[in-house]
Parts: sequence; structure tokens; C-alpha cells
Amino acid sequence: MRELFLKEIEQIRIKENNFPKNSTKWWIFTCGKDKKHISEFDFNECTDEELTKLYNKILKNCNKI
Repeated sequence: MRELFLKEIEQIRIKENNFPKNSTKWWIFTCGKDKKHISEFDFNECTDEELTKLYNKILKNCNKI
């Protein structure tokens, strides 16, 4: 399941032009303990639980206008 989430996040990253900071969808989206912007975050560092939560949050953000 983890590999599926990572693949899907990478596809979304490509579609969303690397989650640009100047996009209203992604400008305040931070991840991890260091609160890195999603465009700078390495999803391979997440636990399975963290990855699942981030994946769901990314999907919700993708559907915003």
C-alpha cells in the first residue's frame, strides 16, 4: 500500500507542477516535524500512518479550486 501511495503522490506532484508555493491550494501546506513545505518534503521519510494521513490531505487539497 505504501508504494501505491508514494506513486500516486508523485503523479499528483507532476500534475500540480511540484506543489508551487504561490498556488492558493499549496501555499500553506506543510509536512513533518520540521514543517517543510510540501514541495520540499520527502515522503519516503514518513511512517505508514503519517503517509496515509498526508495522502488523504493531498487528495482533499487537489479537489480545491
